[in-house]
Amino acid sequence: FIPDFARRAGVTVQDLALPHITIADTQTEVERYMYYMFCPSLVYRDSFPRTRRIRWAKVLAHMVNVAASVIATFVIFRAFCTPHFQQAANAPQSL
Repeated sequence: FIPDFARRAGVTVQDLALPHITIADTQTEVERYMYYMFCPSLVYRDSFPRTRRIRWAKVLAHMVNVAASVIATFVIFRAFCTPHFQQAANAPQSL
């Protein structure tokens, strides 16, 4: 399936990087299915398309996003959760 906007731009089936799908023996297929059930993803493939070179700017951007997420999580935890934990630690225990 090629969307209309892509077809108008001149994209053909030969231009697409279609995945090579293989069906192996039953044991391998069951292993793949079990892996998918325990590690689901929206798009499951045995191999993913790769570029010929590493795009270091993209790697750096992803690393910055991960670091920012860790810092934001720390700040939110410190601001909202730590005071409650300190109050609980200092309060007398009651059931």
